[in-house]
Amino acid sequence: MAGDTSTDWFVEGRLELIGGQAAGERLHPYAAVGFRSRVGGDEARASGTLVGLATPLSVTGLDQDGTLATLGFGAAYDLSRGLTVFGGYDGAFGDNGRQAASLGLRWAF
Repeated sequence: MAGDTSTDWFVEGRLELIGGQAAGERLHPYAAVGFRSRVGGDEARASGTLVGLATPLSVTGLDQDGTLATLGFGAAYDLSRGLTVFGGYDGAFGDNGRQAASLGLRWAF
């Protein structure tokens, strides 16, 4: 498969407040607000050609112009010294915004 992609440039700013920073604290909640703005690049597009297929495949990506407000919140909990479970939400609000939730396990060694 042969392909081609485009590049976009973004500026993102975020103010994040993180709790549970005292020694021995196991619960670490956080909240964040910010912005994300596209500052340059080409139209979001990806294309590819499969061997034996005369017509290339082309997909237009998410068109994010202007500035979006962002919001995030969640928490992490230390199960042991090197093992933490975490969950959170992140969203960008405006034209073509996005929403995401995450849940995971972090193992530090």
